[in-house]
Amino acid sequence: WLFGCDACQEVCPHNAPTLRSLKAGKNPSLGGDAHALDVLDVLNWDEDARRAAVSGTAMTRVKLDQWKRNALIVAGNLLSNEDDPPLRARIAAMAQDAGASELVRETACAVTASA
Repeated sequence: WLFGCDACQEVCPHNAPTLRSLKAGKNPSLGGDAHALDVLDVLNWDEDARRAAVSGTAMTRVKLDQWKRNALIVAGNLLSNEDDPPLRARIAAMAQDAGASELVRETACAVTASA
């Protein structure tokens, strides 16, 4: 998951229906994938982009480095199924970025090694 633990994903009414979520209903303003996040976009976020993307949601609690770590893991999973040269290049660049946090660099290195 890019955001949220397994329990969050299971009970969120904006994900695949569960017995609990069917009873809760959905917010009609959140239709389809209108609010889906692109992994490559997240990998390119700066703090302003993060704030703009998650403003007014519970996702504001996740810090930029955590978003990038999660996006790197999702990217690695995507690359294991299908090659994506721009995504692979972004991950490689992040692994070498001295300005990135240790968390982000180490995750990017691990994804690069496994992808």
